[in-house]
Amino acid sequence: MGGARITILALETSASVCSVAVCRGREILAESEVQGPKVHSRALPGLIGRALAEAGVPKRAMEGVAVATGPGSYTGLRIGLATAKALAYALGIPIRGVPTLEALAVGAGSRGEPVCSLLDAGRGGVYFAVYAVEDGRPRTIIPAVRAGLEEVLQELKGWRRQIFFTGDVAEKSWSTIAAGLSGLAGRGERSLPRAAWVADAASRRWEEGETDDPLAILPCYLRPSADGHRRTPDGGG
Repeated sequence: MGGARITILALETSASVCSVAVCRGREILAESEVQGPKVHSRALPGLIGRALAEAGVPKRAMEGVAVATGPGSYTGLRIGLATAKALAYALGIPIRGVPTLEALAVGAGSRGEPVCSLLDAGRGGVYFAVYAVEDGRPRTIIPAVRAGLEEVLQELKGWRRQIFFTGDVAEKSWSTIAAGLSGLAGRGERSLPRAAWVADAASRRWEEGETDDPLAILPCYLRPSADGHRRTPDGGG
């Protein structure tokens, strides 16, 4: 599969947006989404059908399935992963899991600045990671953790360089972020997760010959550590 521009069905269910995209390589053929609490299970089948119809591509023509693996909503992640694995199995096609914060960084559209991906973790917390994105490929600078927004801003203050922010927290708490970093923060037009960005990240890896074992793709949860300060990833179910 290395070097090929394959037709991908991508699912993003890790946040409040439930999104489906049909892409050929990094070209978006169709994208459909709905936003709201607890909509994923009832909305996802219809969104898949709508995206395939708009793209004019039958389901059997799909050559790969890409899915966001989190962190994010426990229920949303389980629904997305279960659906993606069922499609991959039924169609006999490969599957690729893409971390949600990584997909956000790929789609951020930064101009060379480090990209800070921020998603709402509930209870005053955020899911947080920082990447350098070069030629569309993210390189991790700070691995994904769960923390408080003020803790994140305090850590980034010491960088003294422009940082590009994306994610739902960047939209909801932009005034706090901008004030906390005194002119060092930038953001794009769209900060909510998109299935097209999941497809983009997956496509680049498939073009380079990377594959995933379907059994090894698990939701990525980030739970508070025992000391309540630094957080650690938990890939378990």
